[in-house]
Amino acid sequence: MKAGILVISNDRMVFDYIKPQLVLLRSNDTIYECDYSEALDVVEKTVPQLVILHCGYDLHSFSKLVKQLSVPVIALFDTLDSDYLLTAYENGITDFITKNSTQEETLTRVMLALKNKSLKEN
Repeated sequence: MKAGILVISNDRMVFDYIKPQLVLLRSNDTIYECDYSEALDVVEKTVPQLVILHCGYDLHSFSKLVKQLSVPVIALFDTLDSDYLLTAYENGITDFITKNSTQEETLTRVMLALKNKSLKEN
């Protein structure tokens, strides 16, 4: 599979929400999706450049998964919760967005994370 962006969530509606937000990405970016239970296997197979990880109501599973990922992670929150946000940063996220983020903000944060990853590799 071609490297790209992996969206991880246990909520199907998150995939339907985020894909239109990413429509203006680079033409060579592929968007994959999976749930938490298959996330590590999919990361190993797809080797994504970036993960967008939805943090629903299970902060423990979210935190555990963030620690296991070796690629940049953008946390996607349903609403902004300062305790969740602090915990997410403590566990290693690169950045965050919420479902209230504009398409421009989402794209900017994703593109910045991809750019930073690319700069670190060179």
